[in-house]
Amino acid sequence: FDVEKVIGAIQNGYSAAELREYLSYYHKAETTLLKENLNAEVRGFPATFYAVETNDAEIVRYWIKYGGDPNATHGTLHFPLLAFAILRGARARLQATGTMETLLRLGASPLVIPAAYYNPFDRDLPEAGPDEKELYDIGDDERFWCIPELRPRLAAALSLTQRYRLWQAAGLEPATGRERTLAIRKDAVEILGLQYTIIGQRLATWSLRKSFLVHLAMPFKKPLVLLFAGPRGHGKRELVNKLAYLLSVDIQKVECTGLNVYDEIFGVKRPGQDYTLGSPLNDFLASKSKERSIVFMEEFDKTNQEIHKELLVPFDRGVYTDRRNGQKVDSSQTIWILSTSKFDDTISDFCIENSNIHDSDLRSEQYALRRQLHRRIRNECIASFGAPLTSRITEIIPFLTFNTEEQALIADKYIMELESLIAGPVVKSEDPDEDRLIGNVQLEITNDASVCSTIANEHYLPEFGASSISHGVDATITNQLISRYLEDGDDFSEDQAESRYRVGMNEDNEVEVLPELTSDGTNGYSGLGYSWLKGR
Repeated sequence: FDVEKVIGAIQNGYSAAELREYLSYYHKAETTLLKENLNAEVRGFPATFYAVETNDAEIVRYWIKYGGDPNATHGTLHFPLLAFAILRGARARLQATGTMETLLRLGASPLVIPAAYYNPFDRDLPEAGPDEKELYDIGDDERFWCIPELRPRLAAALSLTQRYRLWQAAGLEPATGRERTLAIRKDAVEILGLQYTIIGQRLATWSLRKSFLVHLAMPFKKPLVLLFAGPRGHGKRELVNKLAYLLSVDIQKVECTGLNVYDEIFGVKRPGQDYTLGSPLNDFLASKSKERSIVFMEEFDKTNQEIHKELLVPFDRGVYTDRRNGQKVDSSQTIWILSTSKFDDTISDFCIENSNIHDSDLRSEQYALRRQLHRRIRNECIASFGAPLTSRITEIIPFLTFNTEEQALIADKYIMELESLIAGPVVKSEDPDEDRLIGNVQLEITNDASVCSTIANEHYLPEFGASSISHGVDATITNQLISRYLEDGDDFSEDQAESRYRVGMNEDNEVEVLPELTSDGTNGYSGLGYSWLKGR
């Protein structure tokens, strides 16, 4: 194993999938030696710095999964890997945020960043960084790297979402030794960082993580059956996808709207006509016998009693009968997730009655509130789906409406996606429908907390969730930006000069998009020759 050759490969386009396969081979052959190599010093820097330098969250994921140290440091000032990830990715905010979330999820300590930069997270940081009086912890060894000349750069690089992730990580209790050992032995260690995968929904992610760990520890095989209950657009589908990602398993999605006929979901029973055709769900379960997988039944409240009855045995015993041949399938490792928006009013009323449910401690008061909400939803679940099915649901996971801080974070997410979309090159195709005429555009967001809060306050609608904020970003920023972009040039060119725009608040406290005439270059980037990293 030659770590320098691996670094050279990832710097020249070696994909995350190729890296995973390569590291997996050596991990099986010699785990200890691989770990030593992944943490070796290469040309003066810890090898993990080169993985982070790619700004590719998947490469970072596998580098650390197979032994890289998420808390690696460089130089006499012990410059931390997490700070390097933040400063390195200042311009590509969406990718940098993914890299940072991956590091935190896999064990990087947020405490290497001075607390004043992220607590509170929902304020506009001064351009020069926090006031000296706020930097009470700057003299500690793990933050000694944050010298005065770096503080403005760190303030500029940290997005609202990144500050939120640091604040979140600083407040979360780490996994216990038994939880970590259990997750490692069951090949599910990344589930420990589930909270870093979506915005908000602290109660849902905490409940899911706890339920999953308890399920792993059970001495008998039985499917995990979860009910995701909450309003549309508040993260149910996203959390399902993130769970599958962390567990590296396949999902079979079943859209239940309009599928009230038994045969459409499970397939025709033998000896009915076309019984050999099966169904997507039937064939998926048969192909995943004894394997961990996820079945996601969306809008489950649209199903009928015949379907509920058919699910009782798979939910209870982990056994399913393949409709094509009558053979028994071991579905005990299947994770069933049923989603519904049927109990929105119950959840909304509960949030109004208990406004502190977003803020209270997860281990004490919020646990009691969770049980109260669980009982309310369970009673309605019995009325809607019947006691036999409800009794087989392992856990009810409630999804709450977004609070004001979470609404702003959703706005920041969509702004980062817009930045990523317009940063790519202009493409003029022979087919006008394939043109990408808006490109090579850079956005600078000033006062990001104010910008995002303003958009969220004006546009968030609980009944539509995140999509209402997405429309708000389009109405407030995207439309202004495209209008100015179209006014700025005579034609479109694939080699046109970079256009820069600044998004901020004007004197009337409205979000405004203006052309940016100056450029600060590329944050000193040239290989690992970052000017702000030299000599640290």
